[in-house]
Amino acid sequence: MRLRVGNVLWMVVVVALAVSTPALAGGEANVFLGQKDVKDLDDDLDEFGVALTFGGDWPVAIAVDILRGDISESYTYYYVGDGGVYTANAEAEVLEVNLGVRKTFLDGKVQPYVGGGVVWADLDFSVSVPGLGSFSESDSGVGFWGNAGVLFRIGERFNVGVDVRRSDVDADIEGESVEIGGTHYGVLLGFRWGG
Repeated sequence: MRLRVGNVLWMVVVVALAVSTPALAGGEANVFLGQKDVKDLDDDLDEFGVALTFGGDWPVAIAVDILRGDISESYTYYYVGDGGVYTANAEAEVLEVNLGVRKTFLDGKVQPYVGGGVVWADLDFSVSVPGLGSFSESDSGVGFWGNAGVLFRIGERFNVGVDVRRSDVDADIEGESVEIGGTHYGVLLGFRWGG
């Protein structure tokens, strides 16, 4: 995955706003590191993001998760028209913003949870073939997401965990519906503040 400065900066801003908002009565900020399996792409996307939970001790908390995945591939193909051999370079980036609720069970060192809500996702896709040209397109869509996982508390404030989620959202590329949601799986590293 290409870890771009812009990706890190917007996540730092989101976490800083979350931590500095006293009206939210505590919560959690976790960095997500993992992969996303998208049916309509040939390979898994490397994924990086932040999972925020607002509402500390509320029975059901507010969830705001922002995940960005990308893939870059090169492949060789034979063009029948001129008998040439070409290398195509394909890149795809998918940004997901998940809004919803999250319910945590138990109140000890091991805390399983489930969540779900609405997802907005954006796809940027490009293919370039040296000597032939390039193509790029982007689109976005709205759908639904759900997740489940478990956090393991380390002391009072820090945690590690595992997260599995599914997002169901499509976009249009060249007039065809393309799935840009998928199955996400990864680890969480983060901290808790407030309540």
